[in-house]
Amino acid sequence: MSHPHKQLHSFADISNDIKGFEIVSTQFGPDGRVYILLIDKAPERVRGMFTPASLKDRHTYKVLILDDHIQEVCVEGQQFNYHYVQPLKNHLLLVGARCHYYGPGQYDLNGKILDYEGHTVNEMLLGDGIQSVQVTEEGTIWTSYFDEGIFGNYGWVEPVGPPVLSPGMKREIKYMRTKQQPLMIAMH
Repeated sequence: MSHPHKQLHSFADISNDIKGFEIVSTQFGPDGRVYILLIDKAPERVRGMFTPASLKDRHTYKVLILDDHIQEVCVEGQQFNYHYVQPLKNHLLLVGARCHYYGPGQYDLNGKILDYEGHTVNEMLLGDGIQSVQVTEEGTIWTSYFDEGIFGNYGWVEPVGPPVLSPGMKREIKYMRTKQQPLMIAMH
């Protein structure tokens, strides 16, 4: 059996763009561009193994968007621990894998919609235990969950149900979520 060797070629040098930052994640968007989420300092894990939902100090995130050039979006003063970035129509979506439930009507909103200047447009609850996220060209948000599923273990005893949006978000939301299926949100 032959094992041909493939040579990979770089298409962008981001070494100067990541100075002073750590790479959190890298994903393709539905537009074919590469989205890299960076943080100025990675947070310590809880008990050495669990990802914290919130950060002890305020941190700066940076999103690099790569195609034929490098676009940079800086998001300063954040106290939530974000893990994924995706384009969401004319915005960016940051998603934190973990979120806490504190009591009725009190929980972390782990989805943040930003403009390309790094300003918050809106926030939403996507559920605890997010393993991955992908957004379609139409703006449908797909999430998958790790072993704790949509129930999580940060105070949640019931599944989250439909995505919970911050007050004032005026869009029709269609959703589907089960323990075996990913979350699908269509924003129109």
